[in-house]
Amino acid sequence: MTIEDFVVQIWRGLSPLFQNSRGLSPLSPQDLLHYGHITGWLEDQDEAHPKAQIDRRTVARIIHQFMKLEL
Repeated sequence: MTIEDFVVQIWRGLSPLFQNSRGLSPLSPQDLLHYGHITGWLEDQDEAHPKAQIDRRTVARIIHQFMKLEL
């Protein structure tokens, strides 16, 4: 699984919990990666190399930051 695929999957799975309250519309994968980077739950390398294969450490970091900052 790529970083981009993983980010899209967690966004679609968890974002309905807060998407309507923030008025966020559906985002393209590129916009989602940029939003995640600006918000702080993705790092430079995640946005720069979205087609890279993801490893457990990256999954844990992204999930932790996503939950901390978005939920």
